[in-house]
Amino acid sequence: GSKGAVVVPSSDGSSYLGFSRIQGPQWYWVTVYPKALVEARGLEAARSILLAGVVGLVVELTLLAWIIRRTVSAPLKTLSDATQALADGNLYVQLNVEGHAELAQLAHNFRYMTERLREREEVLLRSEAFKDALFQTIPDVVFVKDPQGRFLTANRACESTFGRPLASIVSKSDADFVS
Repeated sequence: GSKGAVVVPSSDGSSYLGFSRIQGPQWYWVTVYPKALVEARGLEAARSILLAGVVGLVVELTLLAWIIRRTVSAPLKTLSDATQALADGNLYVQLNVEGHAELAQLAHNFRYMTERLREREEVLLRSEAFKDALFQTIPDVVFVKDPQGRFLTANRACESTFGRPLASIVSKSDADFVS
């Protein structure tokens, strides 16, 4: 209000009295505000502010949930699915998480890891093929047995020596061929 305005409760407590000095004739302007009306309007304003705050909070939380779902949950689900596919033996799983945040860096590391695994798988397959070719073409009899003396595998020279195909040698023991 104006300079020097004062608001005080009435002596019976039912109203608020507003005093202000009028410039010129040295008079005072007095306004009576019923306490119930002032409090009702104050309560109404507080309710409006509270409601606006709750609506704002709901909007903010909804927006935050959407952002988290988009920037965290969805990339984590994609990464989890790719990890499961890799665990199931799919070395060619595709993972596309873009950006520069931690999840994108994790996705980049995952792609790098799968590339290294594919390379190592290829080296291992070539090594196994070489070992198998060497094992089968060596002219000496070569076989592998389990602790109970049963044949686990054998080479072609073993087949020739026993005069039997490999399938009839595997899981047999020496005693099966003596009788």
